[in-house]
Amino acid sequence: MTDVLGPDSEEHKALYERTMRHVSDPMLPCDDSIRTIEDRLKKFQKNLSLARPDLAKSDWDVTIKDGKFKVTGDIDPDDKRYREARLNSDQALVGAVGSYMSAA
Repeated sequence: MTDVLGPDSEEHKALYERTMRHVSDPMLPCDDSIRTIEDRLKKFQKNLSLARPDLAKSDWDVTIKDGKFKVTGDIDPDDKRYREARLNSDQALVGAVGSYMSAA
């Protein structure tokens, strides 16, 4: 008969920790990237509100195509290009998106 690991045994704790690291470690780069993306998009929105309040209140969203931000929504094409240029010039934001996509 083999011994069963008790829930409080050191072996059980070590096995649990190894399992959790195996599951969570690959997600760490994604977590960091998501935080950076959220922070940079909030900063972008704040700056947009200051520079162009008319654009900040419009209904729009973003997607990524070929590693570049593409603005979506029913807005003026010039306004889309303006936002895309600003988003794509933020190297920290673009880098975080690339890192997230690679890690995911």
